[in-house]
Amino acid sequence: MKKCKKCTQTKDITQYYVAYFIQDKPIYSASCKSCQNKRSSQWNSNNKLKRKNILLKNLYGISLENYFELLKKQDNKCAICSSTQNNKNKTYFDVDHCHKTGKVRGLLCQSCNSGLGKFEDKIELFKRAINYLEKMAKIVAISDIHCRWNKIGQLPECDILISAGDYSFRGEKHVVEDFHKWLNKQDAGHIISVQGNHEVWVEKNFEEAKAIAEKACPGVHFIGDHGTVEIEGIKIHGSAITPWFHSWAWNVQRGPDIAKEWAKIPDDTNIIFLDIFIALMDTDILMELAIGTLQFATRCICLLTR
Repeated sequence: MKKCKKCTQTKDITQYYVAYFIQDKPIYSASCKSCQNKRSSQWNSNNKLKRKNILLKNLYGISLENYFELLKKQDNKCAICSSTQNNKNKTYFDVDHCHKTGKVRGLLCQSCNSGLGKFEDKIELFKRAINYLEKMAKIVAISDIHCRWNKIGQLPECDILISAGDYSFRGEKHVVEDFHKWLNKQDAGHIISVQGNHEVWVEKNFEEAKAIAEKACPGVHFIGDHGTVEIEGIKIHGSAITPWFHSWAWNVQRGPDIAKEWAKIPDDTNIIFLDIFIALMDTDILMELAIGTLQFATRCICLLTR
């Protein structure tokens, strides 16, 4: 038994921390664990910055000043996901460091730092994970259904559902609403709605049509002339632009004029969805997939050579 110097209570020796050893004999602290914990908690609460500075120096060899300098370089964001908050319970980002050299690499949110740890900093594992996710993404594409969505019914479950234009005959206001209500019923993680040359009213009233679509199908990516969306690491570019054909919506004259439009497609695009075709982009490969009835007159050599 031992009397606590702080609270003056007599307690069992197990209620005291070992302060040090003399010839293998434990010497216990003067205050009990309860009193020491309270004092430590109060000190930590009153000296948060000092405590953080001590921890940073002991664990990573940097000061609190070094920490904030690094945070400023990262624009006050996680170096990987760019989130601005770590989580609800933590004020600071985690300090990421090389476990072999001890060198500090950056500041990460808890999720990203944990992810690096799970993969043991092995780049090859990250590459395999990326390939796995890209291969596993299931994409369903539809086009030129011209108000026949009720006959189609429920589409297959997918990660990404893309409508590549011409869901209407003239893009009437009520059709925009009805079609996107139907899209909203589909079992899809993400939905992209690219307009086509039949969506005449939409081109003339794009902002109104977009608002209608977003209300009918919350979260939909509504794309007119051009729009790029990145989902699950896949960069998808949609465009309603088509070569001049009977003065329909988003028509552009062939040659230099339409070549300027195709130049707006980002070079690192993985998939292109247009009113006239779907293309899978790779470093040296462009595969054209017919959607509906693809007439030769609508093909555009400027795009195929893009």
